[in-house]
Amino acid sequence: MAVLFDLLLTLLILPIALLVVIFAIEVLAAVLPTPKREHEDSPGTRPSIAILVPAHNEERKLLATLESVKSQLWTVDHLLVVADNCADDTAGIAADFGAEVIERHDLERRGKGYALDFGIRHLERYRPDVVIVIDADCLVDPGCIDRLVIACADSGRPVQALYAMYAPEGAGLKLRIAEFAWLVKNRVRALGLRKLGLPCQLMGTGMAFPWAIISKAKVASGNIVEDMELGLSLAQQGVPPMFCPGAKVSSIFPTSSDGVNSQRTRWEHGHLGMIIQQAPRPFCFRIEVPQSGADGVGTGYVCSPFGFAAADGFGGRRYEWCLLVIVWCRCIGLSGWICHCYPFLFCIVGLGAVCSGCNLVA
Repeated sequence: MAVLFDLLLTLLILPIALLVVIFAIEVLAAVLPTPKREHEDSPGTRPSIAILVPAHNEERKLLATLESVKSQLWTVDHLLVVADNCADDTAGIAADFGAEVIERHDLERRGKGYALDFGIRHLERYRPDVVIVIDADCLVDPGCIDRLVIACADSGRPVQALYAMYAPEGAGLKLRIAEFAWLVKNRVRALGLRKLGLPCQLMGTGMAFPWAIISKAKVASGNIVEDMELGLSLAQQGVPPMFCPGAKVSSIFPTSSDGVNSQRTRWEHGHLGMIIQQAPRPFCFRIEVPQSGADGVGTGYVCSPFGFAAADGFGGRRYEWCLLVIVWCRCIGLSGWICHCYPFLFCIVGLGAVCSGCNLVA
């Protein structure tokens, strides 16, 4: 009976072990030497661009965001702020700053996806070559816009900047752990995928899209992980996002209970819901559309919670059962490789994450 139960347990945990191995490969790949050509700027002149800033009640942080963006714009560029269902002075602050502002009021269709679609439809009158999405609470590093635009125009694909999140000064251990987790998730893994020649995930901000692609994309959605949904959709169409580590946007982790709960809900409910709905599709789609990149993006979404649960400051508790299963198996005396392999795999992931994080931290 014990042998049968051990076999069943092995079959159940084997897919998770595979995801952990994939995650370990991504993390360790990030420390590989960077080819010299990746340090060089992409050739080409800068095309016309539009910066799209969806904002919902962001009057306190919007001004700093717009200032970090405007210094990098040319006179022919467009800066568009979508004040989405705002109950504060977001629209007024953006207008006073000199940005073009459009307001959207629709209490039935809520969500960032609807705001993005509203802005894209407005940009049809300008038809810029590249559209860059920047969240209203993010700061854009100098040179970020130029690098994103040139990479996007030269590749003809969506491009994702490095999106960093930092714990506020004086933050507790939980937010410090979350900061390190974010570093591994958005920098280390994305850089590893880039060096392996694979696409990356969209991260919600710092995203550049060719107009020919974003103008036809279905972004109007109330999904709380609209970036994941869009990234998978584009990958299935044969234009998976690529990572541009030289471009960087950043923001600060929320400290209020409402902000923390919102982050946790986004991770646990949105991320897992998208995995359940979409995860099987990229691998099947790969058979129909070779080299579409959908399998790489899909694997990244599935691996994130399982391979990185131990370090995630917001959503990791839901996956502690993985470790508890191992401990339980040891306690009841089950033999077999599963009791010995999993701790080894987690050691590989942890070592790779620490080494990559120390070498790549900005």
